Amino acid sequence: MKQTGESYTKTLRKLPTQASASEEHHAVAKLTNPNVLCGVRLTLTRSDVSENGSVDGVVISSVQSGTSGFRWRVALLSSFEGTPAGGVIEIADDETWNLQPSLAEVAAAAARHDGRCPDGRPRYQPDQVPGGVLATGPELHRMLLKPCLGQPPIATKKVYRQPDKLLYAIADAEPKQARTPAEERRWQRERTCADCGTTSTFVFRTADDGKRYCEKHRTDADRRAEQQRAEDTRVRAVLKAREIVDDPDTVLVAMMWDRELQGYPFRMETFGGELVLERVLPYIAGAALLSTTVDDLPSWVSDSQNLACVGKRLIEAPEADPMGAFRKLLRAGGQVFADGDLTPRDADNLVGLYRAFIGDPDASAGHDMPTVSWKKSTRTAVDVIDGVRDVLREMAAVPLTDDEIKLAKRPNRVRRSKRYRFYESRRSILAIRQDDRRLAARIYNDATGHGAEQAKLGG
Repeated sequence: MKQTGESYTKTLRKLPTQASASEEHHAVAKLTNPNVLCGVRLTLTRSDVSENGSVDGVVISSVQSGTSGFRWRVALLSSFEGTPAGGVIEIADDETWNLQPSLAEVAAAAARHDGRCPDGRPRYQPDQVPGGVLATGPELHRMLLKPCLGQPPIATKKVYRQPDKLLYAIADAEPKQARTPAEERRWQRERTCADCGTTSTFVFRTADDGKRYCEKHRTDADRRAEQQRAEDTRVRAVLKAREIVDDPDTVLVAMMWDRELQGYPFRMETFGGELVLERVLPYIAGAALLSTTVDDLPSWVSDSQNLACVGKRLIEAPEADPMGAFRKLLRAGGQVFADGDLTPRDADNLVGLYRAFIGDPDASAGHDMPTVSWKKSTRTAVDVIDGVRDVLREMAAVPLTDDEIKLAKRPNRVRRSKRYRFYESRRSILAIRQDDRRLAARIYNDATGHGAEQAKLGG
């Protein structure tokens, strides 16, 4: 049958002009289907009382009276003759009560399926649901009620772009089982603002720090949590720098371009300044870096001394990717080593550590920070390693309190959003791949004076 999609209340306003069909059909419908009134909002008036004595209510069930008669249970929307609002009275299928709309009009609308859901229940718009009489399952839960065993829904609530919500009679619901002390504490905690202590019958949403706040204070809590995350990240960067500085296996690696040699000076030093390896990687005119043939390889490429740094903690200078070029050259010369050898660990990436230590740049300050390409810098590989060493020492020298270390080492709380969890898991990888010029400006900049100090401070 055709459905208009409008609410039952709106449909019943049109009934006086639409319900001119056969009264015999209406009478049959009235007798054979007494539940046609269930969920319908009616105006009840006693036949012997003036219209001022009327009351609105919702029919919540039907009861058979004798062999042929029926009685309907009506939940009142306001007090009437001593029965409070929400209370239930019974009306008989006789001339005692005048119903508006009448049973014949309701039966005619139900036969056309007007104002009803596909299952035949009356459908209400969200702002037309009779409050205090009908409620959804979650609303009953907040009232500490639940539908009785076998209690059917008697109406539906239309929700935009969502399935209809089932509505139950509040008068027929039963109290929920008493909560345990632990459940009671959780109940109160979910409905109490962690900032101002405001309570609510509804559950407060969780902020980024894992606590629940009211709408007024959740934004401030999210901002504080973001600041704390940035501070924890900085503290972890300082702890990582201390670990690198104190590790005897730390090796600093740099590679530069030398115009006179027409090659790439490559240098490895321990953190203490001891030379581990020094080479000049070849340059082939008209080709990318180290896109060479076997005939163009230098004689030292097969020297076993090239593998002296296997198993060491490798710290690369930014942007140049010296270890990548060195690995390509050794593999072209036939050197055999495992995939993980001669490869810096992601956790030791200097760019990522420096970004965590300095923090995100201030967007309002603009992007006038001095930068320089490592290929155009006139610094030597020794100078670059000294710059890397200074950065690590500066990070490691930052004083930390025990509380800061304890907070930074606690597990991070991951938001529930799937999208956030995905990007959170890729954050370290994205930080490594991101082109961060602040560290490069500090390491490779040859300027002196204010520009060098600005680069040293990170812009």
